[in-house]
Amino acid sequence: MEKEKNYKWYSLHVQSGFEDIAKENLIEVLTAEGLIDKVKEIFVPARVKALFYTKRKKVAEVPLDEDREREEIVVENDQGKKTTFVVADKKVWIEDCECKTKNCLSQPPIEKPRQKLKCTSLHNRAQIELKDKLFPGYIFIKCALDEKLMTTIKYKVPRVLDFVRAGNEPLEVSEEEIQAIKEKLKKGIVKVSKKAAFEVGEKVRIKEGPFVGFEGVIDEIDPETGKVRVLVNIFDRQTPVELTVDQIERVV
Repeated sequence: MEKEKNYKWYSLHVQSGFEDIAKENLIEVLTAEGLIDKVKEIFVPARVKALFYTKRKKVAEVPLDEDREREEIVVENDQGKKTTFVVADKKVWIEDCECKTKNCLSQPPIEKPRQKLKCTSLHNRAQIELKDKLFPGYIFIKCALDEKLMTTIKYKVPRVLDFVRAGNEPLEVSEEEIQAIKEKLKKGIVKVSKKAAFEVGEKVRIKEGPFVGFEGVIDEIDPETGKVRVLVNIFDRQTPVELTVDQIERVV
C-alpha cells in the first residue's frame, strides 16, 4: 500500500456525457491490471439525483449521493393513478402502484446514472441522472501516480482521453480545491441575474477549480443556471469548459 503522502489529485479529460461510465471503466481496467491499490478515490464533479416524472412532467428531484432518511415519492398521473417510489440507502425502487398488472413492482432497485424504473401503463417513472455538473468532460482521480499507472489510464481506459497537463506533466489539483468543489456541489449552483457581469467574447481567467490560472474566451452564458462556457486552450486545441461566474475573472 502506498503511503498517504504519495496520493495526489489529478484531473482527467473524459468524453463529455460519459463521466460516470469513465469512472466505472477506470475501476474495471485498473483492477484487471492490478493497479487499483494505487488509487485512493475517483470523484465525478456532479450530483447524482433521482428524478421523478409523470409523462414529461417532472414532479420531484432527490439527491442520491448523500445519506438521507427513507423517503416516499408519490407520482400521480393525469387520471389520478399513483405510483409510490421509495428512496433509501442511495437506491430507488417501486413500493406500490395503482396499475392493473403490478408488473412494475418486480423491477429491481436502481442506483446508477441512466437507470430507470417505470410503470408503462400509468406513464410514471423514476430515473437517475448526473446533475449540476461543474466540469462536464472532466473527472478527478486521487492516486499514487507512476509511469505505468499514467500509461494505463491514458491508453487502456475507454472514455478517458488523457490527464489535464501543464506541459507534458499531469497537472496536480490541491486537496483544498477538491474539497471546495465538493462543498459547492452540496450547496448547489447559484442562479445569476440575466444581466450577468460578463459578456460573450470577453477574455477571462479561471480562478478556481482544476483549470485555475488558465485563460480563455467566453463562448456562451446561461443566466438561468449561472454557468458560462469558456473556450480554453487544452491539449493544443480549443476546449469548452463549463464554469460558474464566480469561478472566473476578467483579464485586464
